[in-house]
Amino acid sequence: MKLRDPERIQKAYLPPLPKAVKHRIDRLRDDNQQIMKDKPWTVGLVESIAAVDLIRKQKFQTKNRIALLLLDSSFEIALKEFIVHTDGIDLRGKTQAQVLRRRPDAIEVVDYKVSLGAATLGKINYYYGLRNQLVHEKATAAVTPEDIDNYQETVQGVLNQLFGLRF
Repeated sequence: MKLRDPERIQKAYLPPLPKAVKHRIDRLRDDNQQIMKDKPWTVGLVESIAAVDLIRKQKFQTKNRIALLLLDSSFEIALKEFIVHTDGIDLRGKTQAQVLRRRPDAIEVVDYKVSLGAATLGKINYYYGLRNQLVHEKATAAVTPEDIDNYQETVQGVLNQLFGLRF
């Protein structure tokens, strides 16, 4: 069969194909859209959790170490964002600059405002010690996938508590 006048055939526009698998970052953005709009300083916190998931899927030998460093940095950044963006927060007799300079001071201020709980603080301190081994000591600390599962769950819980983010 031969077409008589192919120039007269109108182009057909098909709708885009639906995504077969929704990536975690897309789900996180959907679930936290309003919070990220109202509190734009939370965008990086949400994206860092998605980045941890991406790193963990790679074939890097050191993916757990990288994930641990990213999770711990995200936790510390979350503390600072909470302190900076929470009106009337009690700085416990220090200036904001002093509190932001030292992690223990930031934890104290945030924990005074929103109790993080002894179990959460214990895990945070444990993984901070593990992180410090990676950064400051020559010995390579072993970081297991279970460590990352546990710390990611802990950090996500803190992000939920401080900003209402959902994971």
